[in-house]
Amino acid sequence: MKFESHEYKGWQTNNIDQVLHSLHEQCVVMECFGPIYNNKGQVHSWLTDWIENGDQIEYWGISSEFYDSTLDVGIYEWEFKCRSKGGKYHFYGVSIVKYEENLIKEIKEYQMDFNQYVPYGMK
Repeated sequence: MKFESHEYKGWQTNNIDQVLHSLHEQCVVMECFGPIYNNKGQVHSWLTDWIENGDQIEYWGISSEFYDSTLDVGIYEWEFKCRSKGGKYHFYGVSIVKYEENLIKEIKEYQMDFNQYVPYGMK
């Protein structure tokens, strides 16, 4: 199953219905910087606030993906840029996505700083 589903496309275009269409009623979304949304209703509130605040995704590209059909789990590496609450953000991340009944049941996000460096040089 690919994460480039309604949820992914819906986020990029601020389309709440597309995002919610792909989520299980009892979904859990854990963002990489702390917030946790414990069901579809909370995700709807979050998206509504996001859009009303004028927040916008500028870029979200998935660079690699892995799906285990036995566990019904996908792992996705991505790069993300957005404008939110007056700031600009740019980072790399990984999402672990658990599916149930062809819907997203759980998302756990992990963040990695965009400004990377090699402290001991390339050897």
